[in-house]
Amino acid sequence: MSGTLKRERKAFDLLMEILALEQDRRVAVLSEKCGDDRELFELVRARLAVEEELDFSMLLGDQPPERLGNYRILGVLGEGGMGLIYEAVREDETALPVAIKILRRHLESSVHARRFVMERRILGQLKHPHICQIYDSNLTPAGQPYFVMERIRGEHLDVHCVRFGLDLNQRLDLFLKICDAVAFAHKKLVIHRDLKPANILVDQHGMPKLLDFGIASLIDPETGYQQAVTEAAGRVLTPLYASPEQLRSQPLSTASDIFTLGILLCEMITGCRPFHRSEGSPLELLERMNGGPAPLASSLLRSTLPAQVPPWGWFERDRSDAYDPGPVTWVTKLRGDLDCIVGKALAFDPEDRYQSVADLAGDIVRYQNDVPILARPSSWRYRTRCFVRRNRLSVTAALFTTMMAVLFSAALYRQWRMIDEERRINAQTSQFIQDIFVGADPFAMESTDLSVEFLLENASNNLEEAFGDRPEMQARLASVLGLINRQMGFLETAEPLLARAYRLERERHGVRHPVPIKAGMELGLLYLEQGRVEEAIPLLTAAESFFEEAPTNAAGRDYAKALINRGRADLELGRWKAVEARIRKARSILDTIEPVDVEDISEVNNLWGILLFQTNRLAEAEEVFRQNVLLWKRHRGAEHLMTISAQSNLANVYSKLGAYDKALDVTAQSIRIARTRLGSKHPTLAGLLVSLGNLHFKADHHEASRVAFEEALAIRRERLGEDHPKTTTIKNNLAAVLQHDGDLFGSREYYREVLQDWTASRGEQHPDTELALRNLAFSELMIGNPETSARLAARAVAAGAAFGETDPVPGAKAYLWLGRALLESHEYDEAARALDRSRSLFRSSTNHGTSRDRPLLELARLRYAMGNLTESADRARLVLHLNRNRTRGLRMSRANGLLASIALSRGDTLEAACYLGIDTTAITSSALPSFEDYYHDLSVARYLAAVVSVDAARARLVDNLERTARRYGEETLPWFEVASVLALYENLRVPSDLPLDHLADLVSSHTELPERHRIVSRIEAVRLLRRYLTQPSTRHWLALKAFWRGEDRQAPQFREVRTLFQRYLVAERLKDLDESAS
Repeated sequence: MSGTLKRERKAFDLLMEILALEQDRRVAVLSEKCGDDRELFELVRARLAVEEELDFSMLLGDQPPERLGNYRILGVLGEGGMGLIYEAVREDETALPVAIKILRRHLESSVHARRFVMERRILGQLKHPHICQIYDSNLTPAGQPYFVMERIRGEHLDVHCVRFGLDLNQRLDLFLKICDAVAFAHKKLVIHRDLKPANILVDQHGMPKLLDFGIASLIDPETGYQQAVTEAAGRVLTPLYASPEQLRSQPLSTASDIFTLGILLCEMITGCRPFHRSEGSPLELLERMNGGPAPLASSLLRSTLPAQVPPWGWFERDRSDAYDPGPVTWVTKLRGDLDCIVGKALAFDPEDRYQSVADLAGDIVRYQNDVPILARPSSWRYRTRCFVRRNRLSVTAALFTTMMAVLFSAALYRQWRMIDEERRINAQTSQFIQDIFVGADPFAMESTDLSVEFLLENASNNLEEAFGDRPEMQARLASVLGLINRQMGFLETAEPLLARAYRLERERHGVRHPVPIKAGMELGLLYLEQGRVEEAIPLLTAAESFFEEAPTNAAGRDYAKALINRGRADLELGRWKAVEARIRKARSILDTIEPVDVEDISEVNNLWGILLFQTNRLAEAEEVFRQNVLLWKRHRGAEHLMTISAQSNLANVYSKLGAYDKALDVTAQSIRIARTRLGSKHPTLAGLLVSLGNLHFKADHHEASRVAFEEALAIRRERLGEDHPKTTTIKNNLAAVLQHDGDLFGSREYYREVLQDWTASRGEQHPDTELALRNLAFSELMIGNPETSARLAARAVAAGAAFGETDPVPGAKAYLWLGRALLESHEYDEAARALDRSRSLFRSSTNHGTSRDRPLLELARLRYAMGNLTESADRARLVLHLNRNRTRGLRMSRANGLLASIALSRGDTLEAACYLGIDTTAITSSALPSFEDYYHDLSVARYLAAVVSVDAARARLVDNLERTARRYGEETLPWFEVASVLALYENLRVPSDLPLDHLADLVSSHTELPERHRIVSRIEAVRLLRRYLTQPSTRHWLALKAFWRGEDRQAPQFREVRTLFQRYLVAERLKDLDESAS
């Protein structure tokens, strides 16, 4: 080394040492270190001054502001060469967490600024779930460019793989998601140029996010290569993850990113990079790349492992000493296909690599599905090996059958006298099974008709006759036939077959043997489908206990299945915590079993998704069901029964999220496939029709909803029976449709059946029973039976207390209906307590923010009924305030109507007109508000009577009565409400055409309204007054005075009746009434 080089080295080392000290000590220490060497002192001191000035300017320029626009800065997340990244939050109702990247102040005029703008532009056009999203961009008050992007809570790709102990397939699945993001960028003509683990964050759910497009380039669509860049920009790279083209500063294409993806894939599955076993210059790296084919991934992995260590590497989860990894190790898994895939991606010449990221991802998927890959030369032996891996069970069965045939032939040779009889039995058995499978599998036929049902029934009837002397064959065939019948939806036929198989297997093997245990589990699943949960639980619990105690590892998958099946029973009973515990246990077992079974994973995910759906965790449920749909499509095809079932679950989530068009498309497609493949009577079709009916109902297509429900009900009545829970569910849905269409009496009959069925099958303390009680309570109240409604609502309150800790909303709704029923029963103190409790429960919930004002409106009506107009008005105005962001709605309409009635009671017609939306300057029919609700329109009629004329009020009430009859039906509580007010204006015309006595008889015989209820009081006042005016006698006058003495002076109907009496009685008579009352 020359003297000049040594001196430069010494000066650099001394500068680094001095920079580590506090600033006020640096010069003194430097002088001490240099001694008499003044030239060295001056050299280092000059460089120190430059460093301190640069540090100060960067520090001063990059001080984080307290806020940028609508965003408040919380702290620093990280930094890079171009800028600092801050954590921030948007200061509005969304409180959206974001990350803000700000260009360093000293780089504003450099090539870095152009790269910063390019990154912002590129991110703006890349909208993809696995690419970090940009929200906003602007300049800081100091003029520094910045942009706001998605805040991702995760960890670097390599850290995530280690921390979560991902196995090989999980890493490949994660890599496929990264490929999807890169391929999307390529479609948008963007090359990333800096793919590495530090630029890929993975969240706790395993979702990767691609970051940092700071050195990304745009592709020229004509040449396929990056657009021209400056020399400085072209040299920016990460050497350890650079392609040969980048290291040689050549124009780049998408092949550069493919090379880097190859490095990432190699690192993910081996723990090390292919060319970078030690640090070196870019030139040395380039020489290694060009020195021959890329090293094999399996060899890289093997070389990193010490002797006597199983080859699952540093990245596999911790394992106990007792764990047996089995013969299949990671090294053997990498050898062959994955070696070829990595090698092709890492080819030195871009022409030899994959032509696109999609091709690379396609080979990964082929490897996962045991399909020959494109990167490997095809041969007969290779294709055969893939076929065997892909059809392992079938090939094993064929080999086993072949071996058994050889052994059987040997046995026949020794027992030649029995050869004819055995041949005949084998032929009969083979033909029997072949006929059943061909006839019963709907996916092997062009269509399904009654011949399938007939064939299965006939085979079941002939089973004992065909194999009466062979119980083992009877048991096996009874089980197979039972499962086929259950799959086809013939549950009544399946039950005796599965019961026979269970009995025969117990007789052959005893109680504590896996064969009868599994047979019992299948029978228990059938009971679940029939709604016989209590009968299913002992069989499913027995399987769970047996396989939990099984000593062999082979029973692990059976134990996981038993946990899943037992969890289904808990789900039917609403035991959410027990379901979740069993799901987690089943998952932990399946995570230790290889190879992974698609059906096992799908079953546990399906149960998990249903639990999330039932507990309103909809975003999580959507993701689980979407993954299940993709899983079944990939492994069984788009028209398989399980794919249809998975799509139905996904459609239910879409429906609950309000995405009705998307849900309708998915459901309609599934129904078309089900009708073609399964026929018109299959239970799966019934389930899809239920989903379709629900979607049409939510979209206000009531006739289409009713048609779908009725078809589904007919199928379930025939297949499952009248009392099956799934049949009951459709009755509940039909009741809702009838209720919405104004048939409250027809709806009530369905609700009564629903309550009876669910109480019998699920017990009183179940969410479905609680819902049935609330629904029936509502029907009874709207029909005019508040006492019956109150009893039902009280039962709903008691039922909801059992699960109120997890979801307070059902209890809140039950107390709401209890309060309304007690209000109509004139039990005002009890009603106030119930409504206060309802409001408290609504406020404790996070899921029903828009419903929190429902008890408040009823409390306002309660205070109005008690004559406390001030408190009533305060609560009604609070309802309007809580709904201030809504332009319309039932509660807003009723609150305005209530406030208008209060204003009219006080004689303030201008305020009443304001609440009703009436233009007082020109009160004409066109100026009046349109009909919104019967309650609101009653206030409009009262206003017309006070300001315009009784005839105008009467005309409005006649129209209101007709509309109310269409919406709620005649002889219901709303209809009686409007009719009783109309009586105040209609029946004093003598002679009258309205049968007032008949109206009174209807209220008396069809409702449970108390004697002093407002409806009863109005009708009775009109009857007595009309009788006195038409036949003025002392007896009629005394009856009128007796009624007047019994009236509540605070009740709102008292003011209505007094106004009526003022209109028709002379002053002396009215004074006589008041004096007798006082």
